[in-house]
Amino acid sequence: MASRLKNIPFFEYKTNLVFTKSTHISGAITPFASLLKGIGIVYLTYITNERIFDAVETYKPGLIFGFPTFLLMIAHEAEVAGLDLSNLEIIGSGGAPVTPAVVNALMTIPSVRYVLNVKHIFS
Repeated sequence: MASRLKNIPFFEYKTNLVFTKSTHISGAITPFASLLKGIGIVYLTYITNERIFDAVETYKPGLIFGFPTFLLMIAHEAEVAGLDLSNLEIIGSGGAPVTPAVVNALMTIPSVRYVLNVKHIFS
């Protein structure tokens, strides 16, 4: 399993923003995976729309990993909230199935190149 955790595409020179519960499997594996790769992450365990928007604005992440509900909120409300998502290239999730409709909605963010689910990492 440890070798597969290294497949999480963390950025070395851009912020990696993770918002998930530490009691969930994704909340346990993402910090561990970042340690294995020697990469830092910004980890939000108390999740609200305001905290996510503040973290996106402050850290300008290249990768965001979280639950689909919050990821979709970012995609739908970023323009209204005036968020700069130009650094965001990879969106990942592990909390719930990422359906084709979710992928399509997340890919509307112009800078996003990939939308990954944990199954991509462990398969």
